[in-house]
Amino acid sequence: MMIRVHSKIWLWAIIIWILGHVPIAAHAENHALLIGIGKYQHRTLEGPPYDVAALSRVLMAQYDFKIENIHTLVNEEAVKYRILNQMERLSRRTQAGDRIFIYFSGHGTSRRDELLALPLPHTSGALVPADFDGDPNQSIEELMAQLIIGKRDLRPVLKRLDRDRQVLMIFDTCFSGNTVRKIGDRQSVDLSRYMMLQSRSVFVEEQNIGSFEENLKPDDPYPYQNIFYISASSENEIAKDIQKDMLNFFPTIDGNPHGVMTDALLRVLAGQVLVDTNNDGQWNQIELYKAVKSEVQRRFKQTPQALPKQGESADRLYSRAFFVRSAGSIATTAEMPTESKQSLRIRVADDLTILKAHISQINGVKIVKSDPDLILLKDRDDVVLALPNFHHLCRFTTFEFHQVVDRIRRHLHIQQLIDLAYPQQRFNVGIELIGPYQKRIIREDESFGFEIRTEKTAYVLLIDIDPAGAVHVLYPYDTSELQPLAAGKRKIQAGRYRAFWPFGTETLKLFAFAHKPNGLETLMGKEDLRPDSPLFKTLEQMVGLRGADSMEASLRRDAAQAVLKITSYAKMDMRTK
Repeated sequence: MMIRVHSKIWLWAIIIWILGHVPIAAHAENHALLIGIGKYQHRTLEGPPYDVAALSRVLMAQYDFKIENIHTLVNEEAVKYRILNQMERLSRRTQAGDRIFIYFSGHGTSRRDELLALPLPHTSGALVPADFDGDPNQSIEELMAQLIIGKRDLRPVLKRLDRDRQVLMIFDTCFSGNTVRKIGDRQSVDLSRYMMLQSRSVFVEEQNIGSFEENLKPDDPYPYQNIFYISASSENEIAKDIQKDMLNFFPTIDGNPHGVMTDALLRVLAGQVLVDTNNDGQWNQIELYKAVKSEVQRRFKQTPQALPKQGESADRLYSRAFFVRSAGSIATTAEMPTESKQSLRIRVADDLTILKAHISQINGVKIVKSDPDLILLKDRDDVVLALPNFHHLCRFTTFEFHQVVDRIRRHLHIQQLIDLAYPQQRFNVGIELIGPYQKRIIREDESFGFEIRTEKTAYVLLIDIDPAGAVHVLYPYDTSELQPLAAGKRKIQAGRYRAFWPFGTETLKLFAFAHKPNGLETLMGKEDLRPDSPLFKTLEQMVGLRGADSMEASLRRDAAQAVLKITSYAKMDMRTK
């Protein structure tokens, strides 16, 4: 008996000694480096200082970022050597497993007025620090030495952080050049976060830069395993700044100037936008990205991008949670405000008074001055039906009033289809354009394809709502596609589609069903499903807009949905009818 007691004493002594001498992994902490540059020698931005201040507040108040772990560089503080020094210090003051948020708000550029291949993203340019001097009389070497270039300046320190930290990088800045296509964009490029380099040598020394097509090709795969990256816009777009004189038309979350993407991010972090779309109790990074992108595209002509796009680490980074809300502050699905639209809200330009009178007579339409679903505006001799972000939905050249009225009547039906959501869904689905680089604008006759993903084995239905208001079934197209798509599997539809008239904004709506819906085979490959057709009614019943399921669509847990908007345009600026 005494031997057993002594054995227990010695056992506990050994355990205590081990606990005292063997290092135990510390609790993961949150760290942030927030950089905002509004004051430049040549181009001033209003938003960046407010971006950094607002993010600092929300991170401390709701996401357990300690004040001593948030480091900021604003305006003249954010010179090149300080930015790189602070990034280097991140690798020394953080530990394995820590979460690191790196944020940059300011100007971006490229070393030519096209693209410069960088690792974040591959086909992008460089960050512009506060001490950048854009004197056009400098040599290209002097000019490039002042920029923060990904492969040269960022990759070495990021590689060290990538070994064992969890890193989220969000850059609210432009990386694109003259690939910008300003379709229906009435805002000045001066409001963007793009700084064009003026060095003459940049344009005459083509052999030192490489052709535009070569710059589109990444030199290597996405180089990181633990870094998830979100940029403000695609290579076809500029990232905009909401300045003080724009706040009446584009109000921000706090009434201060902000970058377009940062304002969306702040709204997401404040709980104003649904993030946890698969209702698993956490915000994974792909859900965060999609929530930010959705909020940006709701109001602006800008498409945030995310990397990695694919590869071994993509799924793991997509499913990883980063921003974890403080206890008791998370907004659940049940707490999110739900809107039940009773009418189609349309803002009509003041110079279309006669057309406004016709439209106001349509049952279900409400003429408004703010928060519209659609906008009607005059563009020279044409009438344009546009989305709230000024993306052209369709254009009427030689028109009569009844053409516009008929298109709006059709939209009364398809708007319900576009807005349909399943807030109680228990899995996510996703759809993205595929190609050598990410984009949302398709040229006439250009072939393109999609990548479809689902977290759960499901039967898939992909529809396209074209600018004319007709619905086309893109998937399933044949009997082989009536089979369910396996969980975690990526379905690649490469080069199967081509852009043609009518041009404008197309809405692709992806539905996934845990159980095969009745009538799926009847919709297979069908085109031009108009709202008054029997097959359109079948579609409405399938997704829950009509029939017995219509009252329970918002409660569905066996289905999921996702939306992708793309813009098609004609060669030689050909206009659509």
